Amino acid sequence: MTVFKAYLRILKKNLGMIIFYTMLMVVFAGLSLETSDSTVSFAQEKPNIVIINNDKEEGITKSFIEYLNKNTDVKKMTEENEIKDAIFYHEISYVVYIPENFRSDFISFKDVKVDVDSANDSDSNLASILVENYLTKALKYRDIYYNEDDVIEKLNESLKTETKIDVKRTKDVNELDKMAFYFSYANYPILAGIIYVICLIMYSFNEIRIKKRNMVSSMDYKKFNKDLMLSNIVFMTFMFMVYTILAFILKGSVVLSMNGLFHIINMLIFIICSLTIAFVISNLINNKNAINGVIQVIALGSSFLCGAFVPTSILPSSVIKIAHIFPSYYYIKNNDIIKTIDTFNMANIKPIIVNMMIIIGFSILFYMLSLLIAKKKRTN
Repeated sequence: MTVFKAYLRILKKNLGMIIFYTMLMVVFAGLSLETSDSTVSFAQEKPNIVIINNDKEEGITKSFIEYLNKNTDVKKMTEENEIKDAIFYHEISYVVYIPENFRSDFISFKDVKVDVDSANDSDSNLASILVENYLTKALKYRDIYYNEDDVIEKLNESLKTETKIDVKRTKDVNELDKMAFYFSYANYPILAGIIYVICLIMYSFNEIRIKKRNMVSSMDYKKFNKDLMLSNIVFMTFMFMVYTILAFILKGSVVLSMNGLFHIINMLIFIICSLTIAFVISNLINNKNAINGVIQVIALGSSFLCGAFVPTSILPSSVIKIAHIFPSYYYIKNNDIIKTIDTFNMANIKPIIVNMMIIIGFSILFYMLSLLIAKKKRTN
């Protein structure tokens, strides 16, 4: 209890910095959410797909590819592993594999079909409708006109006058986007606040004068560490509650949805990871004045690199590759995936779970590293 009381006294002295980072969160997130209320939010109309064409780009094959290029956003990918990863992380929704005998089967009046791979989301449903729509009409016109050129001509005329296909999402896209922005932006104040407070508290307990006093006292070293760990967990819980309550205040009932629940769980796991990062830094820093510099490097740097301030979709690929070494990347990536999900089935939440496991892996690594550093410092 003595450790906990001392912990609270130090925390109380530094409460102003926690309030500062929290108010920073409220101001910037609040302004951004208000701005988006007065503008039309961007909702993607064309699904992201990949076309793997194993046939010659001639005749009906060429016409099919042109149709897909017109009605979807075709991404250039060729490596199978890259495609699988893109589907897994919902960067693309649909893959169309055109077989090498596609055109010859069509001309020979055989049944034609394409192989597909799907992310099982609303965009992939739209892509599937577009593909089925083209192939169904192509086969009908083939049975009427026989000649390939005539079929393509009539087919293109029909598709031009066709009513636009639209798959509406059952949830408010604008509200989900704004909620995802809140949780992604929280990356900075969570990291900065936890690192700052934990480092200052651990620095205070590790000060030579305090350490010597603890060494000559009757308190058991293991009990001291246990109480200190429990105190840190209490602080972590406090931070989690603050940012969860803020989410309810700023976003309201949408936080009660399944999307909101997954955002909250994702944030909790990231807060735990932030705590372990703070442990490592607190064991490495011996200068109180260096803490602010570390915060700018770790919290601010990872927020820019991983997409908290700037969407990852417009960041250079070289920056994204670097971002993979930060837990923030997987936390923000999850927020981007969660906002796109309409139906929470195993196929859709699998990438979210994988990213959460990666963050937990980082947490274990950082915690073990902090123990190793602390043990080495004790033996020196």
